[in-house]
Amino acid sequence: MTTPTKLSEDTSLAIPIKNLIGILLAVGISATAYYGITQRITFNEHQREVQWDKIRYLEDWIHTFEPSESIQRAMQVQQILQVRVAVLEERVDQLEEDLDFYGISYD
Repeated sequence: MTTPTKLSEDTSLAIPIKNLIGILLAVGISATAYYGITQRITFNEHQREVQWDKIRYLEDWIHTFEPSESIQRAMQVQQILQVRVAVLEERVDQLEEDLDFYGISYD
């Protein structure tokens, strides 16, 4: 049976310097990569929240939008004019049919 190695403050450890530098570099690179990834994730989460806030604001604006009085009047006038144009087109069609029926040339 082997006796367990006892570690204390006075225990010395020999490790080649290139291995120690390799370990330190690996730890440094890993820590930097972890920090960069967490920073990117945090940034993307923040950007997502900002975009959602904009979307919510625009949805609220769309649902609560009330055109000004002048625009409402203009829309009403446009509807009236569309009806009048439709009536006039119907009358023109009827007159053309009447002219054709009586054989009158209108060109």
